[in-house]
Amino acid sequence: LFSLNRHDGTVRWQFSGDDLIYSPIIENIENSDNAANGIVYAASRDGILRALNNDDGSLLWQRAFPGWIYTPALSAGTLVTGGSASKLWGMKRENGAVVWQRELPGELVLAPITQGTDRIAVVTFSGDLLLIRASDGEIIWQHKLSSAATQLTANDDVIYSSGYDGVVHAIDAHSGAALWLRDTDGDRTQRLQITEAGILVINDRGLQRLDSRNGSLLDRRDIDGEPIGSAQRIAGDYWIFYRQGGNPH
Repeated sequence: LFSLNRHDGTVRWQFSGDDLIYSPIIENIENSDNAANGIVYAASRDGILRALNNDDGSLLWQRAFPGWIYTPALSAGTLVTGGSASKLWGMKRENGAVVWQRELPGELVLAPITQGTDRIAVVTFSGDLLLIRASDGEIIWQHKLSSAATQLTANDDVIYSSGYDGVVHAIDAHSGAALWLRDTDGDRTQRLQITEAGILVINDRGLQRLDSRNGSLLDRRDIDGEPIGSAQRIAGDYWIFYRQGGNPH
């Protein structure tokens, strides 16, 4: 894991673990005495969650879990993580102490995301989307999706998900009720992004923009040739995507 100077790209510090380290989250609130200021939280494939000092990369604490785990989400002062053990754990961010544990209907397919105050959204390989109260692990609601998800994103009122069948789901974040769904005529969804102009969907066949209010198709661009393998937002509403053959666009 590397920390780079944002101005010139030089390495500020680096940290090495015994296995693959997933992309971290950083809690860095200025002018606050909060214990999580300047803390990097990173999980690894060997089931270890680490908290590192963002100034120098020194290890503050670590906690081991069974199986692999995802980098946690943070809400209401609680870190929430899970992975292959079909469980969620809530921890104090100051020291990693476990304060609650929750059984899930399957292992996590994506990292947890924060959804509002004291809310964490998670999705499992079994296609279950759950909204969890971060402070105590209680299930607020549970919704069954049409497939295991590959993308999960949210705003204050709506959670959007799409998966291996290319169907985009819009779920009311307060009740868990389905607002709309849209079949994008593609296979696995590579990116799902909330923008001011609508919901941007990138799948193996190309790009589509959906109306966030009802899921109707606003426009699309199909890409001929090799399927899209991955996509990355680079600035504003500009994206670069790669075909499975490796060519960028």
